[in-house]
Amino acid sequence: MGKTINKGKEIAQWLETHPVWTGAFLGIICILFFSWLQWSPSFPDPDSFFHAAVSVRIKEDKSVALTEFPWLPLTILPDIYADQAWLYHVLLLPFVSLFPPLIGMKIATALISTILVLFIFFILTTYRVRFAWLSILVLLATNPFVFRISLAKTTALSVLLFLVGIFIMLRTESENSNLPPSGGKRNSQQQAVLAKFWNKSKTYFLLAAVSALYALTHGSWPLLVVAGAVYWVVSSLSLSVRTVRGKLAAFATNPARRVFFATAIGSAVGILLHPSFPNNIAFMWYQTVLIALQGFKNVIEVGSEWYGFAPSELIGSSVFIASLTLIATIFFFASLSSQKTPTRFLFTLTAILLALTLNARRNSEFFLPTALLFSSITLSNIDKHVWRPFQNTFRKIIKEHQRIALTIAVYFAAAVGVILARDTIRIGALMHDGIPWKQYQNAAAWMENTLPSQTPIVHLRWESFPPLFLFAPSLRYTAGMDPAFFYLADKERFHFWKNLREATRAPSGEEFSRMFETNTIMIEKEFATTYQAFSSNPQWKKVYEDKDVWIFQWIP
Repeated sequence: MGKTINKGKEIAQWLETHPVWTGAFLGIICILFFSWLQWSPSFPDPDSFFHAAVSVRIKEDKSVALTEFPWLPLTILPDIYADQAWLYHVLLLPFVSLFPPLIGMKIATALISTILVLFIFFILTTYRVRFAWLSILVLLATNPFVFRISLAKTTALSVLLFLVGIFIMLRTESENSNLPPSGGKRNSQQQAVLAKFWNKSKTYFLLAAVSALYALTHGSWPLLVVAGAVYWVVSSLSLSVRTVRGKLAAFATNPARRVFFATAIGSAVGILLHPSFPNNIAFMWYQTVLIALQGFKNVIEVGSEWYGFAPSELIGSSVFIASLTLIATIFFFASLSSQKTPTRFLFTLTAILLALTLNARRNSEFFLPTALLFSSITLSNIDKHVWRPFQNTFRKIIKEHQRIALTIAVYFAAAVGVILARDTIRIGALMHDGIPWKQYQNAAAWMENTLPSQTPIVHLRWESFPPLFLFAPSLRYTAGMDPAFFYLADKERFHFWKNLREATRAPSGEEFSRMFETNTIMIEKEFATTYQAFSSNPQWKKVYEDKDVWIFQWIP
């Protein structure tokens, strides 16, 4: 037993003192793990079909960007559309060109997710977090994070840009050397590499550049601006100024204000450089303010990512990070007076992202790695006089009750193993039991070959639009991307469409044509009641059927 423990200590020490090799091993683990998650001809999120379709359209049209969007004429999108994931779609071009588009999407996702995890490891090792590799394994054992970044969409890339921005913020002040000191043999080479391209004159330019790229990549870019504002405020509150007037003066003159202005100016530059400018401003108003902040989840049915986590669900699905964060928070407040700006900043940012995650689970991909950074850096930076009493007490208990301690350790290891096995099976099932690539493919081919170009098609699920858009781009559709875009265009028409899902009587052909400007409806197989209503009405003729859909047409 003692030899096994000693061997384990030797391996852990070797991993600790060889971060480059450890990173290489983690990279191999990540690429294999994320490739396994992608190893199925399906997508758990319909948005993946949409992103593939947009990149294909850019490639086939030989254009810089998709600046017009006529495929959803009954929504507000033809008037306000802007490709908020434009840079992501450009990045996908080599993958959808060298491989079949859907396979290329999966390859790109596995690579970007691996780069994201390795960058988090890089941040941890830069700040000399002990057992940084173990923190990464904890992150990989956190299902909500792994699931979100494994979706073939902009998630992983947006989190990567967000964390690059956070990393730059953490290096803007000289006091960051206390987070903890960056010296030592273990990461001296890493620091030397950073020093070659990193200096204060470049810091704010790099932060502005990352903010611009973020604004061209994903609609969550305001998070980085908020983080810049938080850094400015937290840094100002950390200054030793007693009077209110003095605090206000310190806030106005604090060099940390440059962090906020770099993110704000960089984001503004990204918005101005967008190929769809100024349409992207109108699109951001609807997507970021009306849909993301105001929200319609209590008014209409929206995507699952817009619904929040219950606290118990979030803790249960991310138990390791939740435990680390709780412990780190206790030590953080126990030594609050000695905490520097970076750890105060990470704590505050973690709290804000937690609130956002409880409101909408799509924010969990930002909250969980930020919480890991806060907890790992805080626990690694605990003063010895704070940590030593706990350490001595723990060692004394183990020494006096070796059998009990060993039994607890075995049970703990077994519990961790069971949790890891359970969560791995769950994440595999979530990723592999998604929307089959061939769903709607035959129906789309029939419609595109049979119906005139630009024929509007009514379908009953807004999630059906992305694969239809990919497989039959010559046609037009009812709702997609987000049902709110349809709802905001015409509430009466939206509710008429929504009621078709449970219709016991098919509308007359005249009423249907007047409402949707078409005579064709595609009924997904899950709506059996609607099918019965249309099939029992002599005005409507079934013209196509396969395992996924029925297609009816009104013949005047």
